[in-house]
Amino acid sequence: MRTKRLGKLGPEVPVICLGAWPLGGGMGELPDQQVIDTVHAALDCGVTFIDTAEGYRTSESVLGKALAGKRDKVFLATKLSGDHSLEHMNEAVENSLRALGTDYIDLYQAHNIKLADLEKAELFETLEQLQFEGKI
Repeated sequence: MRTKRLGKLGPEVPVICLGAWPLGGGMGELPDQQVIDTVHAALDCGVTFIDTAEGYRTSESVLGKALAGKRDKVFLATKLSGDHSLEHMNEAVENSLRALGTDYIDLYQAHNIKLADLEKAELFETLEQLQFEGKI
């Protein structure tokens, strides 16, 4: 699988990413085993960049099952959804880590963030703290 640098200084990631919104029920309910089989097939094909979000219903918890014993083989991205308050961010990161069955997230993103939230220094301080703690 061809890779490309993420941003200017980021890691090399596959140019194809498995987006988990449909896997988490975004386009209709799917049986867990079908999601797990899909993730495993993607990994077998070299798709090792997986993107999900807190707001994708059951996506994170099913991905956690699919990635059991395979976490070290993927670049895992997830997103903070809806409430971008600092309190919610800390809670959301912990929930995502637990659901995904991991102790770190490779790329943590703010989903549909408002400009007013981006202007808050506390947002970036919290992200830096989470990075310092090794969670993101």
